[in-house]
Amino acid sequence: MVTQSSFPQQAILVFAVLSLYLCILLAKSLLKQGQHDVPVVGKNASFVLPVWRARIRHISHGVEMIKNGYLKVPFYHYADTIFQIPTVDQNLLVLPTKYVDELKSLPETTMSSSQAIADIVGRTSARIFVGHPLCRDPVWLKTSIHFARCVFLRSGILKVIPRIIRPVAALFLPHMVRIRRHHRNARKILIPEVLHRRQQASGVSVREVMKPNDMLQWFEDASEGADARPERIVERQLGMSFAAIHSTTNHLTNVIYDLAARWQDYGPALRAEVEEVLAETNGTWEKTTLTKLSKMDSFMKESQRMNPPSALSFHRKLQTSYTILSSSPARVLPKDSYIAGLKYHRKIGMMVHWAISASESIYESPATFDGFRFHRMRMAPGGSAQSHQFVTTGLESMTFGHGRFACPGRFFASYESKIVLALLLLKYDIKFEKGSGGGRSDEKVAPTRPRNLVFADACYPDPDVQVMFKRRIG
Repeated sequence: MVTQSSFPQQAILVFAVLSLYLCILLAKSLLKQGQHDVPVVGKNASFVLPVWRARIRHISHGVEMIKNGYLKVPFYHYADTIFQIPTVDQNLLVLPTKYVDELKSLPETTMSSSQAIADIVGRTSARIFVGHPLCRDPVWLKTSIHFARCVFLRSGILKVIPRIIRPVAALFLPHMVRIRRHHRNARKILIPEVLHRRQQASGVSVREVMKPNDMLQWFEDASEGADARPERIVERQLGMSFAAIHSTTNHLTNVIYDLAARWQDYGPALRAEVEEVLAETNGTWEKTTLTKLSKMDSFMKESQRMNPPSALSFHRKLQTSYTILSSSPARVLPKDSYIAGLKYHRKIGMMVHWAISASESIYESPATFDGFRFHRMRMAPGGSAQSHQFVTTGLESMTFGHGRFACPGRFFASYESKIVLALLLLKYDIKFEKGSGGGRSDEKVAPTRPRNLVFADACYPDPDVQVMFKRRIG
C-alpha cells in the first residue's frame, strides 16, 4: 500500500534513476570512441573528454581535420590509410580513394547563394517539376526553396544534440513549425492539381489525353497502391525540391563568383561560344545545343573542382559488415559504420587549395584555376568529346559520387546550369561590387574571388557577396 507521504519519495527515486540513466546514455554518446584500431583525427589526449572536444571542433574545423588526416604532418600519419573523424552525431570512417572502385558496385542492401540565384534555380526547377502555371505560383516557389533550408538548419541543430534527447528537442525547434507549414502549403497547392489532372484523364482514352510533361505527372503515372495517394506524391515532390534546388544554387553561385573574378579572361569567350552554337539552330534552344557548349562545361567542372561542396564524397552506411579485400591486411568494416571517401585522387590533393606538392602528371598546375582545362583535354590528340564532362564521375572527380549510385540528377543539374549561365552571358556583363568579399578574398587562388565558408566538412559560397549585372546594349 502506498501512502501519501511515501509517494513523493518514490517519485523522486524514479526521477533520480531516470536522470542517472539519461546521463549514462549522454556520456556514452559524447565519449563514443568508434573503432579502437582506426586512428582518430582531432583527438588530443592532453585535454579532458578528448573525443567530445573533437566532435565540437568538427563543427567549425571539419575541413581542416580531414586535411590533417590526409596529409603527412606530425601526429597525423594516415595519408594512405583509413582514419576516423568524430562528427557531432557519429564516427565517420574516411577511406582512401583507392578503395572506391571495390566499394562502388556493392548492392544497396550492403551500403546504404545568394537568394537571387536560389530564386532563379527554384523557378527553373519548378517549370520541370510542377509545370505551368504552378511554376510561377509565389507560394509554391517560396515553399520549395525554403523547405530545404529549414530541413538543413533543423538537421544541423539536431546533430549537435545527443541522439537520446533529439525527439524531445525537435519539438521545441522553430524550424519544425516552418517545415510543417511548408508541408501544408505544398498539399494545399499540389493536391488540387493532382485531382484535377485525374479528373481530366478519367473516361478519356490514353491517345486523347494531352498529359502535362512534368515531374508531377511522371510521379502520377508511375505511382501505384498507397504511393498513388495525392499526399504521397506531394511528399516526393518536396523531396525532389530538397535534393535539386540548393545543391544547384551553391554550384551556380560558385561558377558566377569564378566568372566575375575572371570576366576579361573568360566572359567574352564563353559568350562567343553560346552565340556560335545558337547560330547553328537559328537561335532555337535544343538539347544538342547544350551538349555543344564544351568551354562552358569545362568552366563549370573547373569551378566545381576548385570549390567542391564537401571535402568528402561517396557517403554510405554499411547495412552489414564488409571486408575490404584490396586492403593489406584485409580490413573489416563493421555493420552500421558510416563511411566516406576523400574527394580527390591522392596525386592531386584532396582539395586543390592544399595541393602544394600535387603531381602535375594528372593536371597541369592543379592549384591554379584554369577554366578551359577540361576543354583542352577533350580537344587534345587522343582525347574524346565525351570525356572529362561536368557529369563524368571517377576517382578524380567524385562530387556526384561514383559507381552504380552516382547522383542521377547530375544531368538535369548540368542542363539547368548551362541554360541559366547562357542567358546571363547573352544579356549581361558581370563583375563584383567594389569591395565585395571584404578581407576574405583568397589571394592565392584569385585576387578578387571571395573565399568560401566552411561548416564541418561542407564548403559553400559566401551569401553576402554582391555581384553586379550590367545589361548589354543592343
